[in-house]
Amino acid sequence: MTERTTILIVDDESKIRRLLSRSLETEGFDVAVADSAMSASEFLKNGHCDLIILDYMMPEIDGMAFLAELRKKSSIPVIMLSAREEIAKKTQALELGADDYVVKPFSIEEMTARIRAILRRSGGIKSGPAAPTLAVNGPLVMDPDKRTCRYKNQEIKLA
Repeated sequence: MTERTTILIVDDESKIRRLLSRSLETEGFDVAVADSAMSASEFLKNGHCDLIILDYMMPEIDGMAFLAELRKKSSIPVIMLSAREEIAKKTQALELGADDYVVKPFSIEEMTARIRAILRRSGGIKSGPAAPTLAVNGPLVMDPDKRTCRYKNQEIKLA
């Protein structure tokens, strides 16, 4: 059995956690949720994830403080999620090590595309519909993500 890509959603708003969980599970990801930075830390001690969606503003420990601590020991890709769209906040998150910054409200299609792009760059996509899809028929191999086609290891030019 192959392991699927796991995404940890860290947000104190249950509505956001539910929306993202359902949508990402539909897209073929395994999803874990945490309602606080402390819960996320506990999950990471015992569990594994391939990407974290992290809310900026949470009670007790905010997303920026959690990200700063996370970066001391891990390079798990992080998408910072926030209602704040000031350039200074975006810049701060990216400089602390966030891989992306998404402003609420967001479209699930854009979020999914950003997740897939980050996972492609980090090598974190494992299996299921979120994985790269190759169409193979004997010596013919088509890669829709790269928009390439090869026959007996010879690239076929597509118009």
